[in-house]
Amino acid sequence: MKRSFKFSLASANIDKLRALDKLSQEYKKAVNYFLKRLFQKKDLSEEFLKSYNSPLSYRYKQCAKRRTFKLFKCWSRNKKKGDKPKLKNPSLILDYRFIELQKSKNSNSFDYWVKIATLDKGKPILIPLKSNEYAEQYFKNWQLINDRRLLKQNNNWFLELTFRKETLLKKED
Repeated sequence: MKRSFKFSLASANIDKLRALDKLSQEYKKAVNYFLKRLFQKKDLSEEFLKSYNSPLSYRYKQCAKRRTFKLFKCWSRNKKKGDKPKLKNPSLILDYRFIELQKSKNSNSFDYWVKIATLDKGKPILIPLKSNEYAEQYFKNWQLINDRRLLKQNNNWFLELTFRKETLLKKED
């Protein structure tokens, strides 16, 4: 069983929000370019990723490539097809290498710190995160899975975390 929670990143200052905006624009640009290449039946090989001119790190390009394949696969399975897929909203699906969650040690104001890798290599941003009682039960009793999502809705940034818990199958009589 899985559960997801969105946490507001409203505590971030203007510079950190700008860094997230820049990152999401580059990520979106890469995904849409990769989609265009797929429709032109051009490869997305490792050599291509390394040569793709972007401020994104190689690891970010790999995440953009995975997102591209997921969008393409979903579109391909759709019987009605419609327009070719395009990433519109700035939503980044990343793993633990890009977004690290650290429990706050001495703060009464914030429960966690979110460390996010940015376009500036070696200069991650730290954003304080406030949790709640309900979410804390999941942090304590469930497993936090590797994929994390940064998303922007109505000009506000959020971090979406997903938790997993193994459930026992019910016996049927």
